[in-house]
Amino acid sequence: MNMQSAGQFFDELAGGSIGAKRTFEISVFNKDVRADLKDNRDHPIYSDRWCNAQRQLLTVCDEIELAKKLSELFPVKQGFVIEAIVEKAWPPAG
Repeated sequence: MNMQSAGQFFDELAGGSIGAKRTFEISVFNKDVRADLKDNRDHPIYSDRWCNAQRQLLTVCDEIELAKKLSELFPVKQGFVIEAIVEKAWPPAG
């Protein structure tokens, strides 16, 4: 007899949607780096590349986890600005 976890059981009942991971493409830049470069200075922590939007892929369970990861990885207090969030099909169709 094949034993499965309760999570796997309910995932199958729901057609695979419970616990499924979702991938989001995030476009983020740092406004403090932009301001420093405009004043011809280097930012004390972040490289100059952060003046331009950087694309990052984040794979999470839901929007709540996404928001938590974004606040941890790109804190507003440190000058990060989320420019765009787009949900991606993952893996990409090919």
